[in-house]
Amino acid sequence: MEKNFHYHVTYTAAVQAGFSTDDALVIARAAQYVDDCDGETVQENGTIFLSNILDILPGWNDEIQAILNIWPVFHFLPGNFTAISADVNPQLPVSPKPRLRLAPPLICGTESRMTRAIVEGAGQYYQNQSEDYTKRLQRIGITMHVLADTFAHQGFAGIPLSLVNEVTHVRQATSDSDLHTKPYIYSPAGFTSSSFGYLGHGRLGHLPDQPGGTFVYEAAWRNPAGDRFISRYNPLEFYCAYRQMKESMEFILGKSSGFDNAANRGLLLDHTKDEWPKVLPFLEAFERAGSDQDLPDPWYAAVKTVQRPRDYTPYDPREELPLRESFLAAARGHRTLVVGSCKPLRDYQELFS
Repeated sequence: MEKNFHYHVTYTAAVQAGFSTDDALVIARAAQYVDDCDGETVQENGTIFLSNILDILPGWNDEIQAILNIWPVFHFLPGNFTAISADVNPQLPVSPKPRLRLAPPLICGTESRMTRAIVEGAGQYYQNQSEDYTKRLQRIGITMHVLADTFAHQGFAGIPLSLVNEVTHVRQATSDSDLHTKPYIYSPAGFTSSSFGYLGHGRLGHLPDQPGGTFVYEAAWRNPAGDRFISRYNPLEFYCAYRQMKESMEFILGKSSGFDNAANRGLLLDHTKDEWPKVLPFLEAFERAGSDQDLPDPWYAAVKTVQRPRDYTPYDPREELPLRESFLAAARGHRTLVVGSCKPLRDYQELFS
C-alpha cells in the first residue's frame, strides 16, 4: 500500500473500531510514517539507502542486516508458509545453499500466525497502562501498516533474491478489462541472483500497491509442475486489508475476545450472500482509484459515515521530535516481537551475522 491507504483507510478503520478521531489520527499518522521515517533501521543507529547498491557483496553484511531488520519486519511480514508450501518449487527447500533453502518461509502471506502475533502484541502493549499513551497508539499504527502490507505484498519476500522475487509474463488489466503486457519496471540486465533489484516486489514496481491494480504474473518460487501464475485483484485484497484492520482494532479495544484473521474472499464476492451489497461500494472505490493519489475522494464517498480528516503531513523533526522519538521506540518494540516470533527470519539473519 501507499500513503493514502495507510493514512486514510487506517484512520477510517480506527474510527469505526471505536477510537476517537484524535486517537485515530495518531494511529493513522504512525501507520504512514513507517514509510516516511527517513530510512532509519529502528535500531540504535544507522541508515540505509538502496539507490546505488546492486549486489550482496562479502563485505556488505551490515547493509544486509539493516535490510533484514526493516523489510521483512515492517513491509513483507513472513507467514503462512504452510498454506503455500504445496505450491513452492520443491527444488528450493532442498537446495544445499542455505540462502536458498531458508528463503521460501520468508515469503509474505496473509492470515498467518505472524499477523495474529503482531495484533495480539499490539493489544497487550495498548493495555499496558505504564506505557506512554501516544506510544501505545503509535504501536497500533505500525501494526496496521504491517497488517495491510501483507495483502499488497503477499507472494514476495523482503530479501534480495531472484529465486523468490523474480516475475515473468506480467499481464495487467486496463479499463477495457483486457490483459496487456506490462513492461518490467526494473530491467534485470546486469543483475545477479542476489541483486537488490530483486528486493520485495521491485520487479513489479508499484503495481502491487495500487488500489485498482488487476494483474497476472508468473512467480519464480512456484512449482513448475503446477500453476506458476498468480492472479491479483487488488480491490478485493485492499478491502480485506481494511476489514482486518477494523476487526483487529476492535480486538485491541477489547470489543471481541479474539482476532479472527481469516479473509474469506469467496464469501465476500458471493452475490447471493448478505455481505455482497456492503462490499461492492468499496470494490468500486478501489477500482476508481487507479493510483493511490486518487483514493481519498472515492473512498470517503463509499464510507459515508466517517468524515475525511486533514491530509497527511509527516512528522517534522524540528517541531515534533517527541512524536518521532516515541514512534521509533514503538517500532523497536514491534521489531523485537517479530524477530522473536519468527524463527525463519532469525535463521536467515544468522547467515549475515
